[in-house]
Order: sequence, then C-alpha cells, then structure tokens
Amino acid sequence: MNRIQQILVIAGILLVFGMYFGLDTKPAKQKLVEKSRVIAFESLDIGKLIRDSKATFSQTEQDYLNSLESVAATAPDDSTKIEIYRKLSSDWYRKGELVIAGHYAELIAELDNTAERWSITGTTFGAALNQDLEQREQEYAFNKAVAAFENAISLDPVNLDHRINLAIMYADYPQADQPMKGIQLLLELNRQNPENVAVLYHLARFGMQTGQYERAIVRIEKGLELDPDNNRLICLAAEAYRGAGDNEKATRYQAMCRNKN
Repeated sequence: MNRIQQILVIAGILLVFGMYFGLDTKPAKQKLVEKSRVIAFESLDIGKLIRDSKATFSQTEQDYLNSLESVAATAPDDSTKIEIYRKLSSDWYRKGELVIAGHYAELIAELDNTAERWSITGTTFGAALNQDLEQREQEYAFNKAVAAFENAISLDPVNLDHRINLAIMYADYPQADQPMKGIQLLLELNRQNPENVAVLYHLARFGMQTGQYERAIVRIEKGLELDPDNNRLICLAAEAYRGAGDNEKATRYQAMCRNKN
C-alpha cells in the first residue's frame, strides 16, 4: 500500500468516526500568502467559499472532504500534506470548482516552492476565469494567477513559458488601469525572442481580436516558417485569411486544420 492509499484509508477511518461520534473536522483558517506582491486585502474569503460549496454536496461527500482536510491539518510532514492537497485540488477541479482547486494548488506551491508548482497554480486560477464567476471570485482568481506566474518567473527566469502565461493573463483580462499591459509584455518578449512561435501565435491571436488581420498573417506565416506543422498556427491562419477576405487561402488552411484534428 503506497502513501496516498494509506492516507485515504486514514481519511476513511476519520470519516466513519466523524459520522458516529460527531468529530469536528472543519479545517483551520488558512493564511493566504502573496510572495510576489502585497495585496492590501483579500476580496474573497476562500474559507467561506469552500464551506458554502461543500454545503451543496451530499453529507457523505462533505464528510469525506472534511476528513481529508483534517488529515492534512495534522500531517506529520510536508510531503504528506502535499499529497492530500493534491487530492483535494483534483477533487474540486473535477467538481468544476476551479477557484477552490487553485487554492489547494497554491497550498502545494507554498510547501514545495518550485516554478512548476507555481505555474500549475497560475494555470488553475487562470482556467477558473473561463467560468461564470462573481466579480469577487474573478478578482481573486486573476490576482492569484498573476502572483503565481510572477513567482514562477522569479524561480525560473529563463523559462519563457511563465512570462508568456503572465502576458496572456493581462491580455485576456485587461485591467482598467493598464489595459495594454499584456500586449506590451508580448511585444517585448517578441523583441527579445523573435523566433518564439508561441509568442508569435498569441500576438497574432490578439491582433485578430482588434481586426489587425494583415499584421496577424505576417506573424502567423513567420511562425509557420519556423514550425510548419504547428496546428494551432494552421487553424489560426484559416481564421486570419478569412478575416482578411482571402477565402482561397482560408479554405486551404481550414482543410489542413481539419486534417490535423
């Protein structure tokens, strides 16, 4: 029996004990830490969000989650906590509660302070922004995603993926006080790394959103020169040429896109 199986067995025992003896398994309030910047206040009480979300589940599901949280709170070492938090993050993700999944991913990153862990955290909170969230949840998820990618950059400054992810966050969700920050970050990345295909793809994609199809096509074609089999660029080319009114090329690229999917 491996460690996670042992942990889940313990969680099951606690669940049964709690059901029969009324064990209080509510987790202690977690202290939220922003390592890359200071936020004056949290607009969202993540503990309350977890409690409110759990209240919509069956009693068995609630008891199971409470048991896992109880085991994590009393875990003898960080590796055990990480395994429990990974299980909780995965469970909440499957339930479609991505903000809560991101919270547990963040707890893992705080314990195992690596660029990869912070990148996963940022990606999870970023995915949450694709959901229909209340404004407070949107602000919370955005701030957490940005902070996580900033942490990843500080730990692994050579990996461009983290910088690209941060730029995309700002570009996809422009802030009122700096609406062009995401595009500016991508342009700077392109200046420093003119042959990075991912940067070319995203610059083309965002350019198309503002009707700059000709400029997008230039970037797409350059990207395809560097990576002719890049299906994302091929499919984007079909959209770009269609937007530019070149239906012949749009049809050709669309056929290539379909063939590769």
